[in-house]
Amino acid sequence: MVEVLDEAIDFARRRGLRWQAAFLYAGRVTSGFELGRFDDLLRDLGWELSKSEVAGSVLAQLDLRSYALRATTIRGRLTDRVVLEELESTARSTGDVESISTLAAAVPAHVLHGDVTAAHDLLVELLPTIASGRGWWWVPRMLPSLVRAAVEIDEVDLAERLANSAPCRMPIDDHARVAGAAIVAEAHGDLQGAAPAYRDAADGWRSFEIVPEAGYAALGEGRSLARLGRTEDAVVALDQARTIFSGLGATPLVDAVDRLMRDTAVA
Repeated sequence: MVEVLDEAIDFARRRGLRWQAAFLYAGRVTSGFELGRFDDLLRDLGWELSKSEVAGSVLAQLDLRSYALRATTIRGRLTDRVVLEELESTARSTGDVESISTLAAAVPAHVLHGDVTAAHDLLVELLPTIASGRGWWWVPRMLPSLVRAAVEIDEVDLAERLANSAPCRMPIDDHARVAGAAIVAEAHGDLQGAAPAYRDAADGWRSFEIVPEAGYAALGEGRSLARLGRTEDAVVALDQARTIFSGLGATPLVDAVDRLMRDTAVA
C-alpha cells in the first residue's frame, strides 16, 4: 500500500499536481499508522513535512503531525503541552471539519499527561461534530480512543454518549461502534457482554488492517475474560495484544499486558 502511494506521489509531483501530492502524502502517513508501521511513520515525518506540497498546506501538515502525535502517545511519550495547544489552535483556525481530528488526537495525549480537565473539555467539544455525522473519515478511526479516554478519566456517561453518537453508514463505522460498546460494557462491569464485543471488534479491525485498534480490542477481550475466570481464553487474547503492541513499540502497553498475564496466571 505504502509503495503504491509512493508511486502515486511521484506521478503527481512530476506533473505539478501539488494538492493531489499533499493529499497522497497524508494517505501515506494514514496507511503507515493503520498498518502499525510506527517506526517508518516517525522516521519519515520530517522528510514529508519538508516537501513543498505539504509545507504549503496547513491541512496536510496538521494531518501528518496528528498521526505522529497518536503514534508517540501510544508509545507512552509525552508531548509538550505548548505543542498540544498550538496544534489545537491551528486545527480550530482552519474551520475544516476533518482537521478537527487533531483535537481527537490530542485527547489521549492530555490523558497521558494526567490533564483530566483538558481531555474532558476536548471530548465535550468533539461530541457535536461526531453526533452530526461530520468527520466521516476520522470519526470511526478515532472513536474508540475517545471512548477509552472518557473511561480513563472516570467519565463513563460521556463515554457512553460518544459510543452511541456516531452514525453507522459504512462497515468501518460498525467496527468503531462495536468497539465503543465493548469499552462501555466493560466500564459498567458487563464482562459477559464486553468479551464477545471486543472479539468482534478485534476481528473487524484486523479485517480492515487497522492494527493499533486490533491490539486494543484484543487487550480488552483478554482483560474481560481474565476477570470472568476464563484463563486459557484470556491468555490467547492477551498474547495477540502483546504481539501487536510489541510491533508498535508501545512499551507501556506491552508492560500492561505482561502484568495482566502474570495476574491471570496467579489467579
